[in-house]
Amino acid sequence: MDLLQQLYQFDTAEISDALDACGIEGALLGIKPISPGSKMVGPAFTVKYLPYEEKQAEFKSAGNYIDDVPAHAVIMIDNAGRQDCTTWGDILTQVALMRNIAGTVVFGAARDVHFIRESNYPLFASAIYMRSGKNRVYKSAQQCELTINGVRIKPGDIIMGDDNGTVVIPQAYLKEIVEKASNIKSTEQAIIASVKGGLKLEDARKLHRYDQPWLGGDKK
Repeated sequence: MDLLQQLYQFDTAEISDALDACGIEGALLGIKPISPGSKMVGPAFTVKYLPYEEKQAEFKSAGNYIDDVPAHAVIMIDNAGRQDCTTWGDILTQVALMRNIAGTVVFGAARDVHFIRESNYPLFASAIYMRSGKNRVYKSAQQCELTINGVRIKPGDIIMGDDNGTVVIPQAYLKEIVEKASNIKSTEQAIIASVKGGLKLEDARKLHRYDQPWLGGDKK
């Protein structure tokens, strides 16, 4: 099975533990799901916004980058965590749905959430706010490296999101992360099975090496 498809078998908690096992910081702090129950996996298409130093007299569109986003990608927007203006809303969501884009992550605020939730589009953001970013921020770059809350994100890195939040998997580590996440999942399942079989939780954790769950539930 394709590695990206395999990621759908896991949740971000298991992937986060696998990233920890590799010594990789990949969890995006403070970015939460706007559409509960949705799941998102795909390569990052990165977009960076910066504030205008002076108020603009004329409207300047900042969202046309979406025409360049390939299907099944995840749009990763860095608006410096700003919560006083938005860089994602209704129109971009409708275009993303038409283009089969996998989802969007905004380090900042989003709006038009009623429609977004109705459409079940996978959107993850730092905040919800109604004010537009038009003529307040501009797109300074796309397909560039970002750093969000200490996490480096390169174009093509794998972004995953669910009800627990969002994580970034460096492309070069994808196979290893999938293998470790699979072992973590089997370890936790083995612990539960042992408890159901009569063991105390403490003993079950020792038996199945909960201190190193990436080794797998059958390794002691």
